[in-house]
Amino acid sequence: MLAFWYSQRCTRGIKLSICIATCLIIYISSSIEKLPTLFVIMSLLLGMINHFLQQKIKRIQADNPYAEGFSIIGFVFPIIALITLFSFLPQLHKWALAIQVIGFSALGLFMVSIYQNRAPR
Repeated sequence: MLAFWYSQRCTRGIKLSICIATCLIIYISSSIEKLPTLFVIMSLLLGMINHFLQQKIKRIQADNPYAEGFSIIGFVFPIIALITLFSFLPQLHKWALAIQVIGFSALGLFMVSIYQNRAPR
């Protein structure tokens, strides 16, 4: 999914549609129970860190002996971080809160990647 997001095939319209759909999903799940502010901030930071991690991994040359290891780390780190955040969520309506955590981390990645790749004026 990240390969498509960073490719040329993912146009501005597609990115806007994905961002709007993510916000709608967060809004619908927040009507069940609201995610505490600390988790929102941590989720946004996780998405931003994931973007910068992916950018650094893309800069590693393919002939580097550690390239494959870093790509595995780039795949596994966000999953472990999300699971860790899930474990600290309150038990009541945990599934709705988990959807919000995933959504906010995706929005963090979207915001940074769209801003970084925007055309200069």
